[in-house]
Amino acid sequence: MTGSAPNGVAVYNAEDDTLRWTPDERLDANEYALVKAAGFKWWGRTGAWVAVWTPGREDHLLARVGEITHEADPDDPQARVQRFAGHAAASGTTASAVTAAPSSAATRTCARPP
Repeated sequence: MTGSAPNGVAVYNAEDDTLRWTPDERLDANEYALVKAAGFKWWGRTGAWVAVWTPGREDHLLARVGEITHEADPDDPQARVQRFAGHAAASGTTASAVTAAPSSAATRTCARPP
C-alpha cells in the first residue's frame, strides 16, 4: 500500500496527543505487521488504529493517507448532548427523567468492613 492511493483518513487528536487512522480497506499481512511495528493498536469499537503521536508514526501515516487532519474540537458539548439524548431515546427514557431521579446507588451508604 505504500506509494499507492490514499487508504483512509488520519486524524490527530490534540486532547490526548494521539493519531487515529481509519483505513478504507482491510490491511494485508505485510501492512498489518508494519502498522503494529510502528506502535499502533487496533481499537475495534471505533474501527481505527490508534497510537500516541511521534514523528515516526506521523511519517508512517503520511505515507498512507497523504494528509493528517486535526480534530477541531474533540469535546464538542452540543454534540455530546445530542448523542446522549439519542441514547436516552433508544433506551426509552428521557434525559430529564435520568437527571431528575437519583439512582438508588447514590442514596445508599456503604458500610466499611472491619
